[in-house]
Amino acid sequence: MKTILSSLVMFVFLSIMSGCEGMDGYTEITVIFTNTSTEDVHMWANYEKTDISNRLKPGVKREKVFTYQAQTGEDAVYTIIAYANKIDGKVVTKNFEVTTHKPADQIKINFDGVSLVQAD
Repeated sequence: MKTILSSLVMFVFLSIMSGCEGMDGYTEITVIFTNTSTEDVHMWANYEKTDISNRLKPGVKREKVFTYQAQTGEDAVYTIIAYANKIDGKVVTKNFEVTTHKPADQIKINFDGVSLVQAD
């Protein structure tokens, strides 16, 4: 019985905590990566690491949502540090600034085989 009660308390706690992300105090930015090059490439940002989940074939897209502590002011600016790693091991890095107006803002980042560029 004690185990069931502990499990129920943990479930309620986790349910409450999972709903906190969309509350005031946090901003979500969706990064849409697109491999526009002619070879496979890893594309990732910020704290991510290279792994099979961010390896993209030519023409493939990947979306990742990053949660930031909200800044004060109407037009807060957040920095996305984007990376691309080609098969030859060369890593390309570029910083992108995102000005947010509402949670769920997004940025599209393409890798053309040479550089990371912001897409429309």
